Amino acid sequence: MLPGKTKIKWDKLEDQLINIIQSLKDLEPDALAFRISDDKWSILQILQHLVLSEKLSMMYLAKKWKYSQELPQKTLITLFRSWALLISIRSPIPLKAPARVNVFDQDKTSVEIIREWQLIRSEMKDFLEKLPVKVFDKELYKHPAVGKLTLDHMLEFFYAHCKRHHKQIIKIIEYQRTRIGTI
Repeated sequence: MLPGKTKIKWDKLEDQLINIIQSLKDLEPDALAFRISDDKWSILQILQHLVLSEKLSMMYLAKKWKYSQELPQKTLITLFRSWALLISIRSPIPLKAPARVNVFDQDKTSVEIIREWQLIRSEMKDFLEKLPVKVFDKELYKHPAVGKLTLDHMLEFFYAHCKRHHKQIIKIIEYQRTRIGTI
């Protein structure tokens, strides 16, 4: 079972995934693959990016936990890192994602991507539920841009990250509906 505040964050994250899936339910494959411009991602690419970032995070957590039982306790610096990450992810300024989370499979369908995302979420929840409560105040997660954070900070980042990209998805859908009359 997840600790109280972590469970609230997890449930919020899961509700968000349901909302993202809901916003895609009536879209045709062409609409999902549509790119506003060559330098912008399609909805399918955004979904793959979100899945890959959570998948790589889960792989890191499992590896880190397996080999390191002595984790640093969170500090004020940890809180500052989390705050800085959330400020940057919530800003309208475009951010460059690390190359390792920009790997796209053009043959994957939205159904396959969402299924993979749900599987990763299920594995992550199982992993988190098995951890001792004291670990949730330790620096177990490592974000590529800001460094070590707690698991709660990770969930807050995932939520902000998904929210940012969900806005992009909505923008692509609205662009197609209003500018080119599709969907």
